Amino acid sequence: MFLATVLNGRTFSFVEYFAAGAICLGLVVYSFSESQESAKFSPFGMILVSLSVIADSALPNAQERLFRMGCSRSEVTYYTNVLVLAGMTITTVASGDLKVTLTFSVMNPGIVPYLAFYTVISYLAITVHMSTIKKFSAVPTVLLGTARKALTIVVSFVVFPKPMGFGHLTGTVMVLGGLTASGLGKAKNKKAGNVGMVKRG
Repeated sequence: MFLATVLNGRTFSFVEYFAAGAICLGLVVYSFSESQESAKFSPFGMILVSLSVIADSALPNAQERLFRMGCSRSEVTYYTNVLVLAGMTITTVASGDLKVTLTFSVMNPGIVPYLAFYTVISYLAITVHMSTIKKFSAVPTVLLGTARKALTIVVSFVVFPKPMGFGHLTGTVMVLGGLTASGLGKAKNKKAGNVGMVKRG
């Protein structure tokens, strides 16, 4: 929201700030609980996750700004992917992961169709992501991404059962509560806007 205000001049209601705060605090509580109960918890992993959250917030706002400047969805998608490809190529070459991946693919050609399928799914996801930013702006898109991550966490507990502590439950409730508050707030604002249009008519 801070980046949306700085980059795109958007303003938000108290309910929206409350919802965003609940979501962020819920993720913090969940992560802290995980660090206390998991023997494989890595502080470096938390740093990477935090950087990912910042990037997930910055990128949609930058893309929304490009849309407002008149860029098409195809242009933004193309240049975003080109820049990401360049960055990932440099980092994977430096780490040696690219060589390992290519060697594994040559030795196991059956993996290639799975990689191709993943590429197609990723392209469809990016297309939907861009369309959401263009139609609804960056903040709802970020909230949607957060909801997807929260759902992934819930599914992981179902598919790979593990102990769930009070912190896990509290964090999950806060995230879902924040998302619900955000959705109800937007529905209320939309209804108020429609009423205002009817009165003016």
